[in-house]
Amino acid sequence: MRLVSVAIALGALIALSTTIAAQVLDDPVEELLSGVDSVPSRTELDDAAGTDAEAELLVLAAEGSSADTGIRIRALRALAMYPSTESQTTLSTVIETRAGGGGVDTLYLRAAMRSLAVIATTDAVDTIAALLTHDSRDVRAAAARALAITGSPAAVPLLRDRLGVEPTLQVRLALSAAIRELTGIPLPEQ
Repeated sequence: MRLVSVAIALGALIALSTTIAAQVLDDPVEELLSGVDSVPSRTELDDAAGTDAEAELLVLAAEGSSADTGIRIRALRALAMYPSTESQTTLSTVIETRAGGGGVDTLYLRAAMRSLAVIATTDAVDTIAALLTHDSRDVRAAAARALAITGSPAAVPLLRDRLGVEPTLQVRLALSAAIRELTGIPLPEQ
């Protein structure tokens, strides 16, 4: 009896995974974004979706999206290749909405911060700097790296201030690296 239950459950699981795989494969942009640890190039995305690549990425990345977590994260990362007001607004909204959360929210934050830093540069400093005090050390370290990406000298005092109070070595190293990248001056030995 138990073997029959296991066989039925296994059959249902296989049918479900086949259905899900077929749904993902119906959309060429989602198929491109389904790679485990890569983001397709803009050319690949544009070829897959034509002129609607950015629009589709915006839908996949937006708050309330029903996209798979991995696809949504890669859509957030891919928006860095589409520097538009709409992309910037979507990324800022994800950061504002997810800033108080943990777990998967930290993954969304890290992806959104990096892309926002790329496309908004100096305009992103205040939004990203607010995350230097986030509860998650991973988010704080990602915020430091994103501030370096902005290339904004305005980020340097914010990074230095946080470095003076940051207790976690991982984050201190990211802060120091960001300061060095933005100033070109190595920090003195302490």
